[in-house]
Amino acid sequence: MRAASASTAGLAWDAIEAFCYATAHMTLGPGDVLRTGAPGTSATVRPGATTAISIDGLGTLVGSVA
Repeated sequence: MRAASASTAGLAWDAIEAFCYATAHMTLGPGDVLRTGAPGTSATVRPGATTAISIDGLGTLVGSVA
């Protein structure tokens, strides 16, 4: 089931701004992933849910919510 889908074009901040904001407040390490959600949508994500993000030309990352 697809709960939300959108492109980065609708984000309030571009990817670089989001990365800069996050790293001003926390230290990211190798393998850390910064996820923005899907702009203009809302979905409840509960422990045990599976999430996936896809980037054209790069691939898909699937993870479980703890």
